[in-house]
Amino acid sequence: MSIKLAVFDIAGTTVADQHVVADAFCKAFKSYGYDGIKKDDVKPLMGYKKPEAIRMVLKNIGADPSDELVEKIHVEFVNAMVDHYEYSPEVKAMPPAENVFRQLKEKGIRIALNTGFSRDIADVIVSRLQWKEKGLIDDYIASDEVEAGRPQPFMIQTLMQR
Repeated sequence: MSIKLAVFDIAGTTVADQHVVADAFCKAFKSYGYDGIKKDDVKPLMGYKKPEAIRMVLKNIGADPSDELVEKIHVEFVNAMVDHYEYSPEVKAMPPAENVFRQLKEKGIRIALNTGFSRDIADVIVSRLQWKEKGLIDDYIASDEVEAGRPQPFMIQTLMQR
């Protein structure tokens, strides 16, 4: 059986991440009075749908994870991430990522990305790096486009169907 599709994560795998995601999570919590959230509290949840990760952190610290609070923290997080990925000079592909994409494409393997981010953040990243325009990726999916993000297989299954 030949490989037809390779799926890669975004932040920290194909896109350089100097703990920006974890920092944005901590800042979003802090903006709503949760000062004690540390990077180590959120790092294990990076692949999850971000609202679910926020809910899990709130539960872990004994706070009420109401839908309203989760949404407010998530909006704060999304705004910080969109701003970072759109404007920061630090945003760049991991050094080997584009070469790996090219080598796989030369072998006829389709390239897709999946992410625990929402689609609005993923769109900014893919647009900024121009990976679709360069022909380096065929598709991408975000966790808010499926029933559940990682560790569930729905993102990869959807990419396979496409």
